[in-house]
Amino acid sequence: MNVTTTSYTIEILTPGNYYTILVYAQVGENNVQGAYDIVSNYTIPDVVKNLTAENITTTSISLRWDKSDGNVSSYFIQILEDPRFNTIATTTYEIIEGLTPGNYYTFLVSARVGENNVQGKNLLIVEYT
Repeated sequence: MNVTTTSYTIEILTPGNYYTILVYAQVGENNVQGAYDIVSNYTIPDVVKNLTAENITTTSISLRWDKSDGNVSSYFIQILEDPRFNTIATTTYEIIEGLTPGNYYTFLVSARVGENNVQGKNLLIVEYT
């Protein structure tokens, strides 16, 4: 693709996919190419879908969601009211235990991809135990 500016946005990429892009200068009628630079990274994973809570007890909640579009390596789960709590899930179902009876909890779930854990936007659900 030929670009005449120093920046360009590539669109319609797959969420959570790894891309390697070569960038080089070109000059003249014969399109003589200069040295190139390589940029590689993951696109941000898409948001998980249909987050629901199931099997709610006084001390536990089961979370279930549908896989986001594109590629996903794992899911990052947080409790907003307890910044110390976070866990990684490799499936679309997770049981959260050790909760306090009668408490209000905001659960955040986001998709991750790659060795550096590129993370998508959170989807949240609010529940009481």
